[in-house]
Amino acid sequence: MKNLPLILALLVLLATAAGAVVDPDTNRMSIYFDTDATIYELHVSPYQVVSAYVVLTRPDFPSLHGYEFSYEITGNQTVVEQIAYGPKPLLDVGTIGTVTQMLGVPYATTEATVLMEIQVFLLDANAVLFKLLGPENDTIPGWNGPLTWVESKPLAIQTTFLDPNGNEPGICAAINASDPQPTVEAAWGDVKSLYR
Repeated sequence: MKNLPLILALLVLLATAAGAVVDPDTNRMSIYFDTDATIYELHVSPYQVVSAYVVLTRPDFPSLHGYEFSYEITGNQTVVEQIAYGPKPLLDVGTIGTVTQMLGVPYATTEATVLMEIQVFLLDANAVLFKLLGPENDTIPGWNGPLTWVESKPLAIQTTFLDPNGNEPGICAAINASDPQPTVEAAWGDVKSLYR
């Protein structure tokens, strides 16, 4: 019972950390591997379907009326499906790689508003890289990033990149891009011994 306050404090800290959004800036959009916008790198074995999410983080507006972007995925994979989130759209121009969603009902925003899920099937263990780009049309002349529509006006949204220093230009998320941690044989042997 003496440790109860400490345990409660740790639980509150863990709950706060679990609900954290990566980007501290307002009006950002990127690709993540979770709906809370916290995981942007994965190590995954081949022949699996992985979900990536396009997430609007920390919007300073209460709802949106549409969004436009395109994406590019490089590496040995195939897109299985792309699934739009939010209310039923009035206009849905969503071919693989380009998305224009104009919504009939405003979509209430949260700290991490999921706009789309992109499911990819990995064909090998090599790197798969995700880029988030602007729409193919020239909605805002000179702007080449993603857009949201707030009421009847387009709003330019900054993209959060995996490497803010620009060494990996334009990459938002990556699968198997860095070397995975090697298996420690002694630890693996200890785990196996539990099941004998």
